[in-house]
Amino acid sequence: MRIFSQIPFLRILIPLILGITTSLFFINTLYFSGTVFIFQLLVVAVLYCVQLKIYKLRFAFLIASDAFLFMFGINLTYNAISINNPKSFENISSKNSADVLVVQASDIPVKYQKFTKIAVNILALRHNDSLINCVGKSIVYYKNDLKHNVIKPGSIFAIKTKLTEINPPLNPHEFDYKSYLQYKNINYTLFADSTNFKIIDTIHKLPILIQFGLDIKSSIISNLKNSNLTNDAFSICAALITGYDDEIDRNTMQAFSYSGTLHVLSVSGLHTGLIYLILSFLWNLFDKNKRFKTEKFIIISSLLWIFALITGFSSPVLRAVIMFNLVGFGAIFFRNSAKNQINILLVSAFIILLYNPLFIADIGFSLSYFAMLGLFSIQPIIKNWVSSNNKFVTLVWENMSAGVAATFTTLPITLFYFHQFPLWFLISNLIIVPLTFILLIVAFMYLFFKLKIIALILNTLIKFLLSFVYLFNSQSAIIDYIHFDKIDLLFLILILILIFVFYYFRRYKHALATLLTVIVWQCYSIAVSYSIQKNKFVCLYQVPKINAVAVKDVKKCVLNNFDSSFFLRNIKPHFIAEQCKKFTIKEYNYIVFEKHLILLTPKKIYATMSINDSATILFVRNNYKITSKHISEFKQLKKVVVDGSNTWYNASKIENICRKFKLEFYNTAKNGAFILNN
Repeated sequence: MRIFSQIPFLRILIPLILGITTSLFFINTLYFSGTVFIFQLLVVAVLYCVQLKIYKLRFAFLIASDAFLFMFGINLTYNAISINNPKSFENISSKNSADVLVVQASDIPVKYQKFTKIAVNILALRHNDSLINCVGKSIVYYKNDLKHNVIKPGSIFAIKTKLTEINPPLNPHEFDYKSYLQYKNINYTLFADSTNFKIIDTIHKLPILIQFGLDIKSSIISNLKNSNLTNDAFSICAALITGYDDEIDRNTMQAFSYSGTLHVLSVSGLHTGLIYLILSFLWNLFDKNKRFKTEKFIIISSLLWIFALITGFSSPVLRAVIMFNLVGFGAIFFRNSAKNQINILLVSAFIILLYNPLFIADIGFSLSYFAMLGLFSIQPIIKNWVSSNNKFVTLVWENMSAGVAATFTTLPITLFYFHQFPLWFLISNLIIVPLTFILLIVAFMYLFFKLKIIALILNTLIKFLLSFVYLFNSQSAIIDYIHFDKIDLLFLILILILIFVFYYFRRYKHALATLLTVIVWQCYSIAVSYSIQKNKFVCLYQVPKINAVAVKDVKKCVLNNFDSSFFLRNIKPHFIAEQCKKFTIKEYNYIVFEKHLILLTPKKIYATMSINDSATILFVRNNYKITSKHISEFKQLKKVVVDGSNTWYNASKIENICRKFKLEFYNTAKNGAFILNN
């Protein structure tokens, strides 16, 4: 195919990615022997082709190469998953009883109001009165205590605790935090209190490069926090420079999301590019004749790698740093041209996946590469639509074309994960991205000089930034509740590819293929929408300490309780999947659904005798104290359901009562949301 001759590394990357994604779902130790076998076949095929110089065998050689890369991707991923390692602490721990674990802090502790969270590497585990060296990653949560404030990256401490398995999503279509952590090789979390917590060593170091990066990150965060900056200024500067975004206000994150500029707060290739521009500008001040290109390349590349270290080797930053290195190396030694940009992008993806194949499941990885594909392939086309001799107009149009190109290629991913589209992304990016560049310069100046006047400038700039961003913090700034499933994702990716192919080749068959794909997609979407609209359900959600019940029929959807603090995470994903964009909020104490009459506490259980006689399901909420006398009043009761608004003690007590009366018992805290469908 012509595309493989122009972008040869695509041929290498596709089978590798297919192997990696396959291994994430189908893991088998026999794949290793299969890889070796395919490798042997490949070597034999290469030797045979070289010896006989038979061109007809070229196709067989390519197939063998693809098979090898596919199997290599499977084996690479299998070995990258820590739980497959016999020395993993998950495979040694008793799980059912408390273990003594020796762990080492691998990142900066994140302090919340009541507890502190810290990522750790597992070093050893006491099993059967012997200390066994092991490997693995986890997250430790411990209550805030003065004596634990000395913990820093590299500190070693021992804790006695049970492994806590991470819960899967307990509500329909909820964010899968368990899978998210599993792709980071974290399968269990650890909880410790002061009685089972002992610091062993605060001087011990992590591997030298990682420790170096974390020390710089800690120093930057500490200097910013203990400064004249406001809380908002500190949190945003820390995110821009180090990727530490744990202290950014939730409303601020939402405002950036609605404006289409959330990528500014997530350390990414954008920040790497801005830092590269700053360093390049400073270098050119002293080397106006550009005589020291090699020295510039070495020094700036080294500083960019330090930045990657500080961010913990974030995949977008890794991609950007590797790309800058490859482009810079090619420009010096091989006169690298723009035609090789996509190949260089794919080479960086190959290197990153060799380093950690689990990055393939990282949304930041996907967004970063799809955005760069748009900048390399589509932006030049859009940029040529407008030509002007005015430098300001040209600069503005270049920025707008970059935003459109990146949005075009990342649209399938953003719709699939976020189900919303920011309407003002062009205008907001046009202001916020240049302002971010200025903020980075001023923030670095403050770190070096620590002058109050610079802190004042930073506070003013960030106050203006937030004032501008909050202009978009409303539902009118986005198209929300976009139903977009995996089939929609595949259709839209295919359509975008066909549009680009048609623009490039200008052939009738490509236009026809695009049109037919759009028609098939629309037919699929109409069928799915019609099917969903006929759905009816009652759902008692699992929300800690809060009761939330939704009822949907063909015409409307009603929710009994609303607060954005839990709605966005626990309920909205389900409403999007069920196309409940418009819903009313109304309290109720009973529900008639199909053949069921559902009664909700804590309203009077026996408000009318007819309800008591007919109720088949009882929703116990808000820690209502149910007694045997209450249950005996019901004539047709079949099931009792308790939700997250009940304490563990009350739920256990109700379960015992249900066992006494031989009623079905359902606890949303254990089993997830309770759903009745038509």
